[in-house]
Order: sequence, then C-alpha cells, then structure tokens
Amino acid sequence: KGAFTGAEKDTKGVLEEADGGYLFLDEVHRLPPEGQEKLFLFMDSGVFRRLGESKDVRKSNARFIFATTEKIETFMISTFLRRIPIVIKIPALNKRPLGEKFNLIYSFFKEEALSLNKDLIISRQALKVFAISDFEGNVGQLKNDIKFTCARAYNHFCNIKSDKYHIHINIMTLPEHLVNAAVIESDIDNINRFYNNLLSKDLKIESSYNAPFEIQAII
Repeated sequence: KGAFTGAEKDTKGVLEEADGGYLFLDEVHRLPPEGQEKLFLFMDSGVFRRLGESKDVRKSNARFIFATTEKIETFMISTFLRRIPIVIKIPALNKRPLGEKFNLIYSFFKEEALSLNKDLIISRQALKVFAISDFEGNVGQLKNDIKFTCARAYNHFCNIKSDKYHIHINIMTLPEHLVNAAVIESDIDNINRFYNNLLSKDLKIESSYNAPFEIQAII
C-alpha cells in the first residue's frame, strides 16, 4: 500500500502466491542483469521484500522454471547461470520426428473441429504442406497457422454451403506463406513415403469429444 500511485491496499506478489509451488517465467532473456541479481539473491536466501518495503523481510519457498528462445550464455550473468541446476533444450519443430509433427498438426485441427462444432476434411495435399513447412515460430506458429486455415475454410463454408456437414481444408485455405514455401523439395520423398504408409485418402477429423483421438481416413 502506498508504494506507487493507485496502490491503495497491500497485495501479494507472485513470489508469495508461488510459496510451496512453482513459478514459471517465460522469455527470461528479457530480464536485465539487475533483475537477475535480485532473483538469484532470493534463490539463495528465500527472502524478499514487497515493492516499497524497506524493513520487513518475507519468505517464500518457490521453485522456478525459466523459458527462453535464446542461448542462455548470451544473456545470463554467470552468478545467475550457476544457480540453474538443470537445462533442458527442446528441439525446434523442424528438428522433431515427422510422426510427432503430424500428431501436433492433428491435435490442433481437432481443437478447431471441436471449437467450430463441424467435422473437418483435410486434403492430403494440405497436410503435406503443413508437414514440410519450416515454422520459425515453432509450435505456436503451427497452431496459429492452423487457426487461420480453419477460419478461412469456415468463411468459405458459410458462403458456399455446398457441404453442410463438413468444412473442407485444401491448398486454397492455407496461409499464402505456407503455400509459397511448399516449393522446397528437400524432404518430399520422405514425406511421400510417410503419407503413403499413413493415409490412403484425405483426413477426416470429427467434431465430437466422444470420437476416438486417432486418424480416420474417409471411407
């Protein structure tokens, strides 16, 4: 209370709220050296002060999970870096197995089918474009591109209504940057072998929570 304009009452901060649990800090590379020093002092002692306090010392037993897209050696000061016991590197989407990438594609299309309450029919060509595309924004960009694709396909569905039961996903409904990048042929043979083994027809995703979470080719 009184620490800054508009602070009319005492309020718990994230360190107090995370007492006994975990605190996740995303984009930790944005934390300046001064902030890193304050943070590793808390990690050493478990004590902190609320904003505006000068005397009272508070305690919290919180553990941290940090996330960053940058190399930690480029922004973390050495004293802070030494206090991080485990570093896990998650590979970029284009470095993961094709099967894992396809499962993510399927999962995000399933979410959109449930949200729109419509079955989706996705052409093999559209699936192939998603599979060979290099998403600089990794999983987040993949999810956003699928949302955009489904929104465009849903708009076409509302205007045409040639099939009142299914929303059709094809090359024309994909974001232009994916279609333009699909001319890259480095992994085409691998993609073709994968899909020839996996799908013989276009992919159907049902808009039902009761439908099995699995690949269903159109019969």
